[in-house]
Amino acid sequence: MLLHSAKSQIEKRNPDIVSLMIGANGSVSIGKDSINQVSIQEYARNVQEIIGWAKQGGATVLLFEITPIHEKRFAASFNKESKFQTNQMINRYNMILKEIANSNEIRLISHDWITVFDDYDSLFEPDGIHLSIIGQELFAKKWLTAAAKVTYERKRI
Repeated sequence: MLLHSAKSQIEKRNPDIVSLMIGANGSVSIGKDSINQVSIQEYARNVQEIIGWAKQGGATVLLFEITPIHEKRFAASFNKESKFQTNQMINRYNMILKEIANSNEIRLISHDWITVFDDYDSLFEPDGIHLSIIGQELFAKKWLTAAAKVTYERKRI
């Protein structure tokens, strides 16, 4: 569904900048066998495909890592027998994003700042996966800084 939507939006809007931050739901494990909703290989193919469409249209791509979660809150909010998430799994997907960014020569925006933030608890909603208003404001500043750099670089060319 995301692939169809992304392709349609890129073709329809012909953007200068495409921001990609996908994978929090796809990297969730399901069931006792810890099977990921979307395998790392399929995830990588999907991200590569979206980047290809964006670059074909002349867009600059900003690729964001998957945001870490507040594991204790997440575990308390979801049934571990049916669905669970860990920062270790998110890191596996983020390693793939680093490889994709390098191979496509695009900017990867890290979420490392979250893990070293003084008041980690304040960054998350009670469900442990969604950023709080404080977290969203800090994330927005990161996005604006990255988008401003890209806009400046595009104007210089």
